Amino acid sequence: MRKYRLSTLMLPGVLVLAAGVSGVTLLTPGKTSSTSGPFHHALPALAAPVVTSTTLSTSAPSPAAQGTPITLTATVTPATAAGKVQFKDGSANLGAPVSVSNGTAAATVSTLTVGIHLLTAVFTPDNPAAYGPSTSPAVPFTISGPTSTSAVLSTSAASPVTQGTAVTLTATLTPTSAIGMVQFKDGSTNLGDPVAVDNGTASTTTSTLAVGSHQLTAVFTSTNAMLYGPSTSPAVPFTISGATATSTTLNASSTATPVVVGSTVTLTATVNPNTAAGTVQFRDGATNIGPAVAVSNGTAATTTTTLTAGSHQLTAVFTPTNATLYSPSTSSVVTFVISGATATATTLMATPTSPTVQGTETTLTATVTPNTAVGTVQFRDGDANLGPAVTLANGTATRTTSSLSPGTHNLTAVFTPTTVTSYGPSTSRAVRYVVNQRSLVAAGAAVVPGSPNPPVDPGRSPDPVPPPPPGQSPTSPRLGLPMVLTARLVPATATGTVQFLDDTTPVGTPVPVIDGTATLLTSTLFPNPHVVRAVFTPAPTTVNRVTPQSPSLTVIGVIGGTLVDQLTLALQHLVEGITRAQHP
Repeated sequence: MRKYRLSTLMLPGVLVLAAGVSGVTLLTPGKTSSTSGPFHHALPALAAPVVTSTTLSTSAPSPAAQGTPITLTATVTPATAAGKVQFKDGSANLGAPVSVSNGTAAATVSTLTVGIHLLTAVFTPDNPAAYGPSTSPAVPFTISGPTSTSAVLSTSAASPVTQGTAVTLTATLTPTSAIGMVQFKDGSTNLGDPVAVDNGTASTTTSTLAVGSHQLTAVFTSTNAMLYGPSTSPAVPFTISGATATSTTLNASSTATPVVVGSTVTLTATVNPNTAAGTVQFRDGATNIGPAVAVSNGTAATTTTTLTAGSHQLTAVFTPTNATLYSPSTSSVVTFVISGATATATTLMATPTSPTVQGTETTLTATVTPNTAVGTVQFRDGDANLGPAVTLANGTATRTTSSLSPGTHNLTAVFTPTTVTSYGPSTSRAVRYVVNQRSLVAAGAAVVPGSPNPPVDPGRSPDPVPPPPPGQSPTSPRLGLPMVLTARLVPATATGTVQFLDDTTPVGTPVPVIDGTATLLTSTLFPNPHVVRAVFTPAPTTVNRVTPQSPSLTVIGVIGGTLVDQLTLALQHLVEGITRAQHP
């Protein structure tokens, strides 16, 4: 046994043991004692550090895919042990040591390579005198390679389709949890940009495939290559035929406001390209509207009045003449609403017929169909109203006017229904009506065609005659001024035409008889004696019988400024009125 010498230092109230080479000195309170020499007293043994134990657990079960984040948790017993834990993969450290807190320490790793790993947690105490170190049992953990994937490609339309047809390509990934992008390809050519996978699928639409055969594929690339492997779908053969794709648009319109039952609706289809030959079938839902219409310069049109009240879903279906050249197409649906009111139509008649002369009493008659329509008719001369509106009665309305000025008039009749939900409004076509200025037909005598002429008063002096032009006899007719010939038929109900004759020479063309009267304006009679005759030809439906009441014709002529006597004759199938006049 080695000997130590103790040196001593006495402090009051303190027992000090000092060790030296050759002895031991014991000091007690109140005394000073020194002893030298060998010390043979054994000191008490120091306390041993507390033994610890460490276990290791992982957040994910083995095996896990490469790149999977794995949390390693070390549990140190007792929990009061302070220190650090170094996680290890075999002999390799996994990151830096982690402090123990309440008996645990944790670290997350995602760098483990593919293969089998022996994971441990090594505890090193902060105070080795208080706690001992410990190492967990090794935990075998396997990292597998990325999950394999498979891709399948499908198309929205069956092959073949015509050029320009929109085709949707859809890639379906297995497993559906795979995250990444799909690049659709035509051979080695990309079809657009990559598309993100959503719930195992990705889609794109293309209409740019050229005529011919195509090998379509979908190539999947994982966002995390350590989790999912790439895959490529089997190629899908797809053929584009040479027919040019077409598109059809439909327009539905009506001039009626509002559009009611019976209104004319015009349907116009526009086919693009306009070189496409074929027909268009207009449809109301699944019902054809008339026969198919041939396309001309890219358009086809039809009209219909058969749409019932309510909403209609109208389409135009184009069928090509040669399906190898152009594809069929159908327009988008056009919604067209027909209100419940019944459509009407208005026609206008003016009598006497045009032309007439200023001051003539003109009767305007409007006829509205159906005759059950209730409302008023406003007669118009262009934009100007001809008096107030006239109430419709049994489908007709009438107005008489003598105020039309000389010139050409565009006469119309505008029907306005009392209730627009029952009947639609309508306007007649314009009637062109010519009014000539009142003029002297001879030496100062004024005659209005179609109006009654007063009987000749033998005692009445002739109207004053204005001075004639130089060189012309005062009793001669004025050359270049119209002369009015009026034929009156008795009875006035007889219908037909009257041909005026200058002796045997026709004067003008046959004139229709209206209300028993036929009138002709002429400036072809020269200042010579004339025999003016009128030949009445009955209409095919007119029956003329030889009786004392047979139709008779009276011709009134103005020649040389004097209204001549009237002469009436009755014949079997024609009636002639003869007026003789001779200049002095």
